[in-house]
Amino acid sequence: MRRLLRPTVGLTWPLGLAWPLGLAWPLGLAWPLGLATLLLAASQTPETVPATQVPAIQGDSLHAALKELRRTGNEVHDRGAGDATGLELPTVSTPFWPLLEHIAYQSQRRIVPSHEGGSVLLVPGDGAPPRSLMSCLSGPFRVRTKSLTAVRSFDDEAFERLILNLEVMWEPRYRPLLLQLAGNGVQLEENGQRRTIDQGGQVSWRLAGVGGLEWPLRLPRPPRSATVLDAVHLSATVLLPLKRLEVSFDEVGPSPAQRQEGVECRIVEVRTDPKSGRWQLVWTVTYTHFNPESHQTWMFADIAITLHSKSAVGGVLGSARPIQVSVDEKRSVRLVHTLPTLLTPLEDYQVIVHPLAEPIAHPLKAEFRDIPLP
Repeated sequence: MRRLLRPTVGLTWPLGLAWPLGLAWPLGLAWPLGLATLLLAASQTPETVPATQVPAIQGDSLHAALKELRRTGNEVHDRGAGDATGLELPTVSTPFWPLLEHIAYQSQRRIVPSHEGGSVLLVPGDGAPPRSLMSCLSGPFRVRTKSLTAVRSFDDEAFERLILNLEVMWEPRYRPLLLQLAGNGVQLEENGQRRTIDQGGQVSWRLAGVGGLEWPLRLPRPPRSATVLDAVHLSATVLLPLKRLEVSFDEVGPSPAQRQEGVECRIVEVRTDPKSGRWQLVWTVTYTHFNPESHQTWMFADIAITLHSKSAVGGVLGSARPIQVSVDEKRSVRLVHTLPTLLTPLEDYQVIVHPLAEPIAHPLKAEFRDIPLP
């Protein structure tokens, strides 16, 4: 009998049932960014973020379950045909990922991330349990093995290796920015002894704007007599803002700095675009520990501002994403927004900016044992 992959982080369904943990995501999304600069000050220690607990669900339908999931801030959308009923749902609080996997299995759905992030999709599936039960949870993150491929070189045996493809997903209520792997972040265990498997030094992958990451690990080819890999240990760090802030300015114009939870915001300038004649707002955000590099402006590409009319005549006006983002020598982020068409004079509005909160360094750890070899 083929041995099933055994996760180190075991999960037990509250009703005493077991459920599958892992459905393939065919998107080949991985952004190696070369050697990474650690974005966090040395004084900032890793901080573990707990998994979201979903309260007991009232009812036995898929729609009832998804409604309860959304109340936690995690957007899950069903792309299947019609509702599914008669589901065995928990009567106690349950972590997000184990619950979603169970719901998907019972309703004959598969779990896939949305391309742009911010939600998880349930798509039609055959309801069959996946061949692999190898999945590990680390707070709001889930890491699972997707495939193991042997690469054989016909020119030089020294280039023969294994490629272990991992799938990393996270609760959609979070918007992680970056995954960083240190030089010793991947270790292979053989006969009780561990050794570091180099993945090209310190490497980073961009997570902003997507819902998942396919992560290939390069491993040495074991002896041909081996039938399993004893264990693979993974240790990485995720740069994770826990929320967006809401910082208000009474005037749409240069103003003193506003501080909130260690983040400083300041309106620098309001000017007219010479080409379009529309107003532009220039503001900066500075963090206590977070020190972005000049090439990492993509982290702030979806920062929004809103305008609120003081007289209520002008209503609430949203803004498009910033048209320009830059980082100065002091690591302050400078953003330029083109304001929407105003219904009343500029003096009638106040502005609210929505910067990311100070990101934390969430440790991402996983351990996979007894991996069947191809």
